[in-house]
Amino acid sequence: MRALRVFLVGGLAALALAACGTGDSPTTTAPTAMGTPKPSTQAIDHPITVSRTGGLAGVQDTWTVDANGLWQTTSRDQAARSGRLTSDQGAQLNTLLSDPALLTDLSQPGSATCSDAFHYSMSMGTRRYEMTGCGENRPTFDKLMLVLRNSTQ
Repeated sequence: MRALRVFLVGGLAALALAACGTGDSPTTTAPTAMGTPKPSTQAIDHPITVSRTGGLAGVQDTWTVDANGLWQTTSRDQAARSGRLTSDQGAQLNTLLSDPALLTDLSQPGSATCSDAFHYSMSMGTRRYEMTGCGENRPTFDKLMLVLRNSTQ
């Protein structure tokens, strides 16, 4: 439980630092050879949807990224947001989604012994995974969630 809280505090700190970054939004455009902006159309290999519920505050968050890199997030206490991944963000997600270690992380269902645990539901293409976050070590899934949250700000 302490590890989960440390992860959440670290994740929030990383999000705060990312917000102070270059100022590029997820819908930034890349210049073409002629200098005219061209929208990024980086697709991801596996459309994904991740839902996170529970926790001490009773969150209800959903992140969705389609095959064209269009994303949408919803949260119980915030307005829905949407945008498009940049090429770098799509590449980062593809790398993590194709990492065999992610399947290892997703195969750990977790335990429901924590009173303030998060429940994760992840759809990747036609596959669906369910797990409870109660301090389990899932480094690749944690990286995926960090990239997903940072890419959908």
